[in-house]
Amino acid sequence: MIQVCRQDDINELYKADKYHQLPIDIKAFIDSYYVNHWAEQIKDELKTRRVTELVHFTNMNNLDPIFKNFGIYGIKNLIDKNIKYFNTDNKRLDGLYEYICCSVTKVNNYYFDNCLERFRYDDFCVLKINPRIIYKAGTLYSVTNAAKESNNQVLGYTGNTYEDFCRLFADSLTIDGIYKKRLPNNADNIPTDEQAEVLIHESIHYYDIKEIVVKDERTKNKCERILEENKINWISLTIDESLFCTKKNSNEQAFQIDVRKSDDTIDETLAHNSDVVLPF
Repeated sequence: MIQVCRQDDINELYKADKYHQLPIDIKAFIDSYYVNHWAEQIKDELKTRRVTELVHFTNMNNLDPIFKNFGIYGIKNLIDKNIKYFNTDNKRLDGLYEYICCSVTKVNNYYFDNCLERFRYDDFCVLKINPRIIYKAGTLYSVTNAAKESNNQVLGYTGNTYEDFCRLFADSLTIDGIYKKRLPNNADNIPTDEQAEVLIHESIHYYDIKEIVVKDERTKNKCERILEENKINWISLTIDESLFCTKKNSNEQAFQIDVRKSDDTIDETLAHNSDVVLPF
């Protein structure tokens, strides 16, 4: 029998030898409550910014394996445990095979649209996840697509601290020579760069999935059957067709200037955007 009442109990159990002997579902559940050093600060920031969810999209064929194995797992765990899954990213250029890619508040339209185009005959869904997973131990925060730090480049886009999390919502960022300024009407709970990522280490327990968003009535019926077969009764189901429209007009959260362009080009851009301040 294992009794856990306090955060200290979780921390001690996580370090104990018996932890590694636990079933995968119990380990994933314990992992979800093993938090990082900045949990309280990040928790306060989430409340201030009214961040109510992480989002993660997946092929609907992955739902049954997710529920049968009690959670979402990084690629390394899926391979190690011989869990069958439908992969949407064969390259995984970020090299972070132990991590699960999520977005804050809204889906990454750039990558989601890409997947919908490449797998146009497949059904996809968007999972809304409890935001407390954001301060789970081992979580990484990337101000843009983490793959940009592949090939051992040290660009400083990704980190694991409270400050790194806050940078997701920075007033301004320079990414690959593109200067982005957060606009006054940006929602507080949406990162400055649409491709910002929260990378969850190893697993997300299925109890932390709050809602599944699907495209239409057909996929809703399909999802309802999967939920019923797996005796899942805590996850709500929503239809939002607009979320699945490919080539969506990106609601860009930041004004952008390519700082690699000539001064004349920048001056012309600034002439039409007087609220922009360059970082030099």
